[in-house]
Amino acid sequence: MKKFLSIILSFALVLSLVACGGSKNDTSGPKSDSSASNSPSESSSADAKSGNPTYTFSFAGIGGTDTIDTIAMQNAADKIFEQTKGDVKVNVFPASQLGDYIQVYDEIMNGSIEMGLIPPADTYDSFGGIPYLPYLCTNLDQFRTVFGEGSWLYDKYKEFQAGYGVHNFGFWTNGFTGFGIVNMKGDDIDHLFDIEYPHKTLIRVPGLESQKIAVSEIMKYPSTTIPYADLYSAMQTGVCDGWVGGGAYSNYSVMADLIHYFLDLRTSTDAYVCIMNKDLFDSLPAEYQEIISTAMNEMIEEALDALQIQDEQAISDLQALGIEVFIPTDEEMSAIMSKAIKDLWGTWGVETYGQDVIAQLSKEVEQFI
Repeated sequence: MKKFLSIILSFALVLSLVACGGSKNDTSGPKSDSSASNSPSESSSADAKSGNPTYTFSFAGIGGTDTIDTIAMQNAADKIFEQTKGDVKVNVFPASQLGDYIQVYDEIMNGSIEMGLIPPADTYDSFGGIPYLPYLCTNLDQFRTVFGEGSWLYDKYKEFQAGYGVHNFGFWTNGFTGFGIVNMKGDDIDHLFDIEYPHKTLIRVPGLESQKIAVSEIMKYPSTTIPYADLYSAMQTGVCDGWVGGGAYSNYSVMADLIHYFLDLRTSTDAYVCIMNKDLFDSLPAEYQEIISTAMNEMIEEALDALQIQDEQAISDLQALGIEVFIPTDEEMSAIMSKAIKDLWGTWGVETYGQDVIAQLSKEVEQFI
C-alpha cells in the first residue's frame, strides 16, 4: 500500500508542476471539493480588463479525493484556469458530491451541472451503455484503439450524446473487471479459463444482463445477483464464492482481506465519459473551446498512464498478500473473446444494439483476436 501511495503522490506532484508552472497561488484559482461551493453554478460576466467572459463551472466526478480520476480532473481545472488567465474557473466535486452518475448526467443535459467525468448512463437509450459490452477490449492499448478519437465508437457515441444535449470529449477507463474469489469449488482451480468446463464456483454479478451472460454462458461459472452493499457479507458467509465488477485495484483496496484468488479475466472495461453541456460548450469562444478540449484530452491520457501503473502495482500487492493471481494467456483470452463475440454479441448484442452496430464493433476488435 505504501508503494501505491508513493506512486499516486508522485503522479499528483508531477502533473501539478506540468499544469501549474508559474501560476499564482491565490484564492481566485480553481477549487477542489474542500473549498468549492456545494451549490454548483455557471456564471458569465464581462471582464473589465480583457472584455472576455468569465465562467465558473462545476466538474462532477465519482472517485474519492485521492483517486487517479480526481487528481487528473483537478490538474485539468488548473490548466484551464491558467491558460484562460483566470477567465474560466472549474471547481472539481469528487466522490459523487453532486449526486450519483445518473443524476449528474441528467443535470449536465439540462445545464444545472456543467461538466462530468462519470460512468455512461443508459437511462434514455440502451446505446448509452454500450461501453460496458463484455470483451470490447481487454487492455489499455485496445481501449485506446476502440474508444480513442477517430474510432468508429468515438464518433458514433459523440453523435449519440449530442442528441441529448451533451458534448463528449472522450473516454477514460477505471480498469478491467476480473473475478475476486474466496472459495474455489470442485476442480475449478484446474479449469479457470476453460470456456467449455461447467464450473461450480458461484460468482456474484451486477444487475447487467450482459455481465450475467458473460459469466454464466461465456465462462460457464454459475452466477447470482447481489446488491453491492451486501456483497462483502455475502462472500464472507458463503452466499456466493466470488464476485465480478472490480479490477485488480478494487480487489486489493476493498476485498484483499477476504479473497484468496484473483482471476484477471477482464470481462469488461469500467468506462467513463468526459462530458459537458453542449449548448454551453458551443456558446464559448473558440479559444476557450480549444483550451478546454485540449485539457480534457490530456487529462484522459494522463489518467490512463497512471492507471497502468496502479494496476501493475495492485497485482504485485495482491501477490504480496498471498493471494493467488491468475492471468489468461494470449491464446486463452483470444478464445474467450471469440466466444463472446459469437455467442453474446451475436445474440443479445444484436437484439440490444442492432446488427449494424455489432458488425462495426466486430470489425474493430477482429485485430485483437
